[in-house]
Amino acid sequence: MNYLRDLAFSIGRRYQELEPNPDLVSPNEDHKFKAYEGWAYCVRTADKEIFLA
Repeated sequence: MNYLRDLAFSIGRRYQELEPNPDLVSPNEDHKFKAYEGWAYCVRTADKEIFLA
């Protein structure tokens, strides 16, 4: 998580247009409910020009 801000700001002000959608990554979770490892997240803009995973 330390680099999340740098990654988001690397695209300039367009980071404000990012919409979370974990279903774009497969598999996006594992069987452990309360674990942070084994999960994948992604965001993209509505025009599909920017995709961060």
